[in-house]
Amino acid sequence: MKVLLVALAAVAALAGMGTARADFSTVSASYVAGWNMVGGPSGTDLSGASVLATWTSGSYVSGPSAITQPCQGYWAYYNQPATVALPPVMGPTQTCALQTGWNLLGNPFSGQALLPPGITAWYWNPSRGAYDIVSAIPPGASVWIISNGPSSIVLSYAPTSLGPTPATTEIDLLPAGPITVHLGDSIKLNLPITPLERATYDPTYLHLDTAGESGDLSCLNDPSCAGSLLSQFWIWHAISPGNTAITVTPVCVSGPTCAAPPSQIQVTILP
Repeated sequence: MKVLLVALAAVAALAGMGTARADFSTVSASYVAGWNMVGGPSGTDLSGASVLATWTSGSYVSGPSAITQPCQGYWAYYNQPATVALPPVMGPTQTCALQTGWNLLGNPFSGQALLPPGITAWYWNPSRGAYDIVSAIPPGASVWIISNGPSSIVLSYAPTSLGPTPATTEIDLLPAGPITVHLGDSIKLNLPITPLERATYDPTYLHLDTAGESGDLSCLNDPSCAGSLLSQFWIWHAISPGNTAITVTPVCVSGPTCAAPPSQIQVTILP
């Protein structure tokens, strides 16, 4: 297992995750120059990659063909940024076989591929330089999942956000909501650093893109605004339609009665 994880880390250090864009007639995947985790509906042409490798029986092998097969994931190396058209495949579901151990699972749809609840999957996020744990495979992408034995997994199709440009809903005060967003839209929650808060969510509906602390660096040497130096933030994007909630709970640091009751932000996600 250690050898495998080291191998994954070595490839990941060179990898860039593809992103997807869409219009009313086609869906395409865009990849960075370098390594990308890729996949696609049957018939997707990856011949533009200079190197194409799959993961089989615990090792990398050269892709037998540049034309994808359903559920097959790849590491693809592009000498320059590339855009690949995805054949229109809209599910509703696809059953994918899994081998014992690690599996490089490709998205077989021209939209998002939703993973069953409880499945842990990893994809490389070049903006963070690390793997993210995800609940859906983006169009044109692939993820790592691990299986204790030969089995299968059922992926469900979800459309990408077509037409309007994805929007961001910002929340700066609690209590807040309810709010309504569409698939692909983002939600950004900004709160003061005091009191410290913890935000929980359902990964079936929302994917956490990033979270942390931010502030105005000009305040570092200015006591008059030092209190506003830092804030907490979370950014999610909607990955599945339905009703869900973000729960914000104060973190008690001085005693069992110091924390206020949690707040819930009700979220409706439309297709």
